[in-house]
Amino acid sequence: MDGFLNTTLGFMTAAYEVAFDWLIDPENWVQFALLVGAYLVAVFIFEFWVNGIDDGRFKYQSHVRFAVWNTLKDAGIEIPFPQRVVEIKGGFPAGVTE
Repeated sequence: MDGFLNTTLGFMTAAYEVAFDWLIDPENWVQFALLVGAYLVAVFIFEFWVNGIDDGRFKYQSHVRFAVWNTLKDAGIEIPFPQRVVEIKGGFPAGVTE
């Protein structure tokens, strides 16, 4: 997990630096925010600042998300679909079928 987190953070920062020359200090805007150990879930926060009041609050969000997604995909990093496995030990209760 340690190698994965460090590598992933590096790729995300690189996505900002390469794809968006309008970002101010991209290395300071990708943060490792949370790790839920039982589920091995890592949460990263992406913040960015764009010069200009008229740019609109949501104008660049999609561009940034696609840059991160494509960078991770190109690096062979997959984002797994979360799932749980339920095991019923001892069989089903009386009257319950599969």
